[in-house]
Amino acid sequence: MVFLQLKLELDCKAFKSLVSIQLKQIFKLLIMPCRYKEVEVLLKKLEKQMTLALLWSDAPPSDVDLNSQAPFACDKIPFEHWLQFIFIPKMTMVVNSRNSLPQNLLLMPMAEQSFLGRSHLSKVLLVIAEIDRWFECFSRESRV
Repeated sequence: MVFLQLKLELDCKAFKSLVSIQLKQIFKLLIMPCRYKEVEVLLKKLEKQMTLALLWSDAPPSDVDLNSQAPFACDKIPFEHWLQFIFIPKMTMVVNSRNSLPQNLLLMPMAEQSFLGRSHLSKVLLVIAEIDRWFECFSRESRV
């Protein structure tokens, strides 16, 4: 009887594990393509608002500046350059290659600090807040 009970418990755990794996596969197949498109749209919105706010630069920073180890390369380049030359290209690469999206992404604190006193950038800040909210929701969904 103990053997039967143990086997049932193991079978139940195996079933739960199998269901969990299958749900994750379904999420990847059905939900993830939509997620990539949503991120792509947000990146395009950010680029558009940065261009309208005259934050889009024609000249990239030097390779040395782009390879800074500091968060947001804040010791070498302005935040808007980090967005244009590091964040947007890397996220576009993730979307195009269908690699894993980041679980934790928080841009707004740095954006607020960097754009302090520049009220003409409010629409850029709104898009950045939208990106943060999207990734917060995505992180919660992914943990399920």
